[in-house]
Amino acid sequence: MPTEVPFRDEDRARLYALALRGASGQPPVQAAVRLAFQVAEVRDWLVRNGFVPTADGPDGPSAAVDFRHAMDRLGRPRQAGRTSARDGLGEPAKAVLTVAAGLAGVRTGPLRHAIEGLTPEQARLVAEAVMQAAGYPDATADPQGRA
Repeated sequence: MPTEVPFRDEDRARLYALALRGASGQPPVQAAVRLAFQVAEVRDWLVRNGFVPTADGPDGPSAAVDFRHAMDRLGRPRQAGRTSARDGLGEPAKAVLTVAAGLAGVRTGPLRHAIEGLTPEQARLVAEAVMQAAGYPDATADPQGRA
């Protein structure tokens, strides 16, 4: 039985930086990447399932989060006797992934279905991602309404 190699914090930080580089110049996609990486369960699921491939380009290495294929995999039914890639991804994390994919341009269906499953912290992160995608990168969201 193979042992899983732990993903170190510095690896996560580097992959995040590479994914932001890959989304450079696309504020909605950058917001989606930021949101996906802020929620550890989503980030780890994407990485574990191969949805954050890296590539060497003329400007150096980069990565791209493949939200379209991640959402396709999330929607696939489980085959008899096999575990699904969506196993291990809780409902709140699925909601975050759905919102992030939508920000990245993937058709995901009505947003209201996704936001119903968010925790208060995830709702704040989603609100900040939406503001970042709309061109307000320094905005923060406080669900309690404090300034």
